[in-house]
Amino acid sequence: MNETESWTVSNKVAIALGIICIILDVGLLGGALAHSISVMNSEIADKNRTISNLNNQISVLQTEYNNANAIANFSDSATWMNNDFSSLGGFGFNRTVDYAGYVFVVATSGSSFTASVEVSFSLPNGVTYDKTSYLNQTQNTAWFPILPAVIHFSFYDLSEFFNYPITVNGTATYYY
Repeated sequence: MNETESWTVSNKVAIALGIICIILDVGLLGGALAHSISVMNSEIADKNRTISNLNNQISVLQTEYNNANAIANFSDSATWMNNDFSSLGGFGFNRTVDYAGYVFVVATSGSSFTASVEVSFSLPNGVTYDKTSYLNQTQNTAWFPILPAVIHFSFYDLSEFFNYPITVNGTATYYY
């Protein structure tokens, strides 16, 4: 074997070994890259879960804020009465309220009328609130402050006591 032939054989072996090394390096790099992509996808999924949890917390806090803001601004309301009292003469009822607010009463009639509206409640510390307002054709609205308690509300059409039965309509709305 002469020197040139052995160099040529050595070149072929070196090139083959080089190609094998390149193939192994690409395979190793591909495996490392696939692992890195898997780790990144896992981290992205974790971050997405964190973002979702934070968005849920923001939503809950926004709802709580809106509810507190509505209470502070008396934006919520409940109708306590809305009817014709000509056949009843009057009535009373109790309501338990959880928030401070006020009751706004409006009485209307096509004729002259006199009606009384009473709101009363007692607080645990012994303080009692009891107020009566008299409504008529010219002064037909009243409002009453309310604190968290059991509220007694009564509405009476006093016109029937003066022997002129008429139709009196009343609405009472609790704003809180």
